[in-house]
Amino acid sequence: MSQTALIYPSNAAPFEIGTRPIPSPEDDQLLVKVISAALNPSDSLAQRGLLSLLKIFPAVLGTDIAGIVEKTGTKSNGFSVGDKVFFQGYLFDPDQTGFQQYTVVPSDIVSHIPSNLSFDQAASIPLAFVTAFVGLFHSTGMQIAPPFSGPTVTAEDSTILIIGGSSIVGFFTIQLARMAGFKRILTTVAPKHNDTIKALGATHVFDRAAADLEDQIRAVTGNELVYVYDAISSEDTQNFGWKLLSDTKPGTLVVVHLAAQTDASPKKPKESKWLTVYGSSHWYRDISVPIYKAIGKWLEEGIVVPPKTTVIGGLAAVPEGVQRLKEGKVSGEKLIAHPWE
Repeated sequence: MSQTALIYPSNAAPFEIGTRPIPSPEDDQLLVKVISAALNPSDSLAQRGLLSLLKIFPAVLGTDIAGIVEKTGTKSNGFSVGDKVFFQGYLFDPDQTGFQQYTVVPSDIVSHIPSNLSFDQAASIPLAFVTAFVGLFHSTGMQIAPPFSGPTVTAEDSTILIIGGSSIVGFFTIQLARMAGFKRILTTVAPKHNDTIKALGATHVFDRAAADLEDQIRAVTGNELVYVYDAISSEDTQNFGWKLLSDTKPGTLVVVHLAAQTDASPKKPKESKWLTVYGSSHWYRDISVPIYKAIGKWLEEGIVVPPKTTVIGGLAAVPEGVQRLKEGKVSGEKLIAHPWE
């Protein structure tokens, strides 16, 4: 049996609509009919040949997926045929990605879609949410205790700066910082996003283009800031975040692309860290398995809310959407493709 897929034939080559076999689930996997697949900046990086770990071609991209369980493996637990589910695809195995009509996924890193969410909303969540979670709570990130049982940050002056609050990673990082108990959640955005970002839990929202942005932030943090999450992670934003960290206390800057630190970067306490994090459900089972057990309830109760979504069409619309991401023309929303259209 074959299916329609958006094929990425070789490194930096144009996408092609084609066919490939429908994968069969292994014992611990689910076969899922893909209803909605979200686009991510990582798709743009991969299509430009900038993901060095992507070595299997022809590839299929797409790492945010929502759909319906078609078949269960003999050792998979907790799911039945017909269940509505969402999960993160695995970019390095074309059988486990989203820009096709069927995909497989390990059953331990899948969540049921709560009744108050659509397929499109569910597909907007996995990669960005896991990336935010890893950066804040995993051993490869800030190592804050995760809020599975409630707030874990108790200091009355607890402060975090999130650069790029209207990016989807920033959108979820704000919510998770609120859940963790941070008292002051600072973020930078374009002013048109202010109301949305404040509703998520940001306590201080700054115009990212303000000429005196550093002074505005320092008026709140002084020289005490020890947590910065850069959800944009350009060279400029990384250096800006590092500069704002305390000069006297060990701090952590988390970035989501390759670290831009150089010998010319400002000197900080030697215990300070400049960390690149990867939002992989597949690599970090120690944290992703409990995430997928908890996130359905958080979404159902409105503790976590999904971002705005925009449907761009079927698989044929993905290349144009990826180009929009490459050009920085997407802000405050998630682009969604429907592989059956």
